[in-house]
Amino acid sequence: MKHLSAKRLVLKSTVLFGYVCLFSLLATLVQAWGARGEESTAAEFIAGCSARLQLSEKQQARLRPVLEAAMEQKQTLIRKYRSQGNRDRRALKAELERIDQSAEDRLEKVLSTEQLAEFQTYQQEFNSHRRGKGSVERRSH
Repeated sequence: MKHLSAKRLVLKSTVLFGYVCLFSLLATLVQAWGARGEESTAAEFIAGCSARLQLSEKQQARLRPVLEAAMEQKQTLIRKYRSQGNRDRRALKAELERIDQSAEDRLEKVLSTEQLAEFQTYQQEFNSHRRGKGSVERRSH
C-alpha cells in the first residue's frame, strides 16, 4: 500500500509541475504578445502622424525620438501602476497627461502651429480608436 501511495504522490507532483510549467509559458507568451502590440501601436501612430502632418524628413527624424520616448514613459508608468495594484485612475491620468504635455512642449520646437493643432487632433482620434478597439476586445473575451 505504501508503494502505491508513493507512486500517486510522484504522479501528482509530476502533474502539478506540468501545470506550473504550462502557466509559466502562457504568462511569458502573453507578456511577449503585449510588448509586440505596444511596439506595433507606436509604429502605427508615428507612421500615421508623419503622413497626416506631411512631415519633412528632418521633422520626422526629430519627431520620432520624442514620440518614442513619451510612449515608452507611458508604457512604463502603466506597467508600474498595474504591478503595484494601484487603482488610482485620476493619479495615473494626471501623470500620463504630464508626459503628453512634456512631449507637446518638445514638439512645438519641431512642428508648425498648424501641424501641432493637427497632431493634437490626430492623437485624440488615435486614442479614441484604440480605446474603442480595446473595449471591444475586452468584451469579447
